[in-house]
Amino acid sequence: MRPATLETRRTFLCPTLTAPSEQRDGMLMRVPLVGGEVTVEQAMVVADVASELGSGVIELTNRANLQVRGIATANVAKAADRLLAVGFGDAVDRIVTVDAFAGTEAIRLRGVIADGVRADEIDGLSAKFVVHVVDSETIRGVNPRSSADIVVRAGEHSDQFVLAKVAATIAACRAVGPTTRVKDLPARESKAQLDSPESNGRHSGGPTLPAIGVVCRGDGRVLAVGAARLGRIHGSDLQSIARVAQIHGRSMVTVSSERTIAVDCSDANDAQRVLAELSAIGLLIDPSDSAFGVVACIGAVGCWQTDLDTLRFAHELIRKRPTGDVIHVSGCEKSCAWAGSAAVTFVGRNDSSGFDRYPEC
Repeated sequence: MRPATLETRRTFLCPTLTAPSEQRDGMLMRVPLVGGEVTVEQAMVVADVASELGSGVIELTNRANLQVRGIATANVAKAADRLLAVGFGDAVDRIVTVDAFAGTEAIRLRGVIADGVRADEIDGLSAKFVVHVVDSETIRGVNPRSSADIVVRAGEHSDQFVLAKVAATIAACRAVGPTTRVKDLPARESKAQLDSPESNGRHSGGPTLPAIGVVCRGDGRVLAVGAARLGRIHGSDLQSIARVAQIHGRSMVTVSSERTIAVDCSDANDAQRVLAELSAIGLLIDPSDSAFGVVACIGAVGCWQTDLDTLRFAHELIRKRPTGDVIHVSGCEKSCAWAGSAAVTFVGRNDSSGFDRYPEC
């Protein structure tokens, strides 16, 4: 494990759609998705905003959201207006999340919690605060619970009990200060949670890779799933992915917290055809691909926290690595790019002299 004594350089910046944060490569705008779902129309707008008003880079995040990088300050209002016009920007969408590919009960409970969170409760709450709803009907490994403040498992408690606990925890965090998360509360108050003991922190059971390729779910859904290389795509790629979904009669695509993008298909044969098109766009569809499972933060290209080129280092690893494990490259101790377990994590030194290697982080 990495030593806990290393100083973490924190900026407390957490971009939102209406309050983007300034980074080395321009303004960073986060687009919240509910359950990772984005309609074809919305995807087209995100793609256009990224290509026309930003650097073109779109990141898939730990919480199954999208981030648009490199927006010029002069273009921020225009970008936000275009995204707000197609339904993005609800503050509750950022606060209350649900597993990508969740079942009906988890989706219902997420709606109950979202309806119960008042706008005045969100004011003064950390922009990083999240209530996350999970169930047992998700694709393996697609649970961003490790970065959530409260994890609610569908079916374990009554709606009234859940709402009361969520309200109490939000109030406790707001009382301490605007950057407070549950982990920052005194031990007595931080226990006011709803998750099972293993739900928070690093994923239990060791590092897991997301399912890619043709994925047949127990509920009958058949998905074509591809992974974004190093967790990033270009605006033109997202536009092409949306067109693939549209051509195959689908109205949306789903983004997961492990940087995959899925398109619902009618059957396995249809999924194979969609996969071929996603591969042509640049998504990873083969678990044996040496790039699959490598995750890296933006590094010195876009972040103030490090002067190390994490992306180049990650590409070097891809050229010589074996397949089958999660490898995480982080420019600093914050480890923004990955919330789960990794077989190996490379952490940039505070003096930017290179990376230290830590197994099983």
